Amino acid sequence: MTGAANGDAVTATKGHGIPDTELKEIMAANKNWFYPAHDDGFVHAHDAIRLDMKMISEALKAVVAQLKGGQALQGWQVDNLKAVWANFVHNTHHHHENEEAIFFPWINERVALPPKMEDDHVTLIQAMDECGAIVDRLAAGQPAEADARAVGELSDKFDAMRASVEAHLKEEEEVALPLVRKHYTYKEFQPVEKKIVAGMTPLDMGWFLLPFPGDAERRKWM
Repeated sequence: MTGAANGDAVTATKGHGIPDTELKEIMAANKNWFYPAHDDGFVHAHDAIRLDMKMISEALKAVVAQLKGGQALQGWQVDNLKAVWANFVHNTHHHHENEEAIFFPWINERVALPPKMEDDHVTLIQAMDECGAIVDRLAAGQPAEADARAVGELSDKFDAMRASVEAHLKEEEEVALPLVRKHYTYKEFQPVEKKIVAGMTPLDMGWFLLPFPGDAERRKWM
């Protein structure tokens, strides 16, 4: 994972046209932004998506190993997998909706983001839908061999989708975030931030806080 969850800095390297010296100042805490870029809520939300994908990928590989060993899927496993998948879809869609309806239009009032940044969402959602169609077909009581083929296909498709999502999140952090910090101030961003937070349920906030390493870090956002 990257971002504030483990203290790594977000480093922009391309696509924004900002000289390296200026970039370093922009991404650090400064007079316009009291926190460094790696502690931005934008990055924290991405880290929550990254954590979801990591856990799902690991779970799918464990299930594939179980099925190849001849042990069929249990009802509770199918139920939990479908619940976890539904939660991942909700969280990812909600994040995209915040970007498309609130965050990106606000940024574009002052600086043009590459259209690809939003267009990528369509491709990523299509990949998610393909994975979701396989999840929907899973059921307890089927032969282990049949489930192994289905979950194996799901695991492969999910890992391919995960790689695309990771690249997309990285691009947003390396392009959009520096542009925001260069052309806006935190004071200007506050109304946008409040609008995004106002649309979060307690479950959404719990998901957002999950990647943080401890309660002290979580309390800063509560």
